[in-house]
Amino acid sequence: ELLHNESHPNLLQVIAMVISPPWLITPLASHGSLTQILHKKEISWAWNLALRVAYDISNGMNYLHNLDPPI
Repeated sequence: ELLHNESHPNLLQVIAMVISPPWLITPLASHGSLTQILHKKEISWAWNLALRVAYDISNGMNYLHNLDPPI
């Protein structure tokens, strides 16, 4: 419920949650998950893109940790 009501440019919107097995339902990511993209050997990451991704992830995490209560 906490994630369903939050909105931030560096977070995926949570549409729903399944209890068993535990799943978060989010909008379709047409290029796959970040984990899938990071592990594709054919993708060459330029340093500036890798730093931008890391920066965006840290911004989203910072937002979540500064909520009341923090997530």
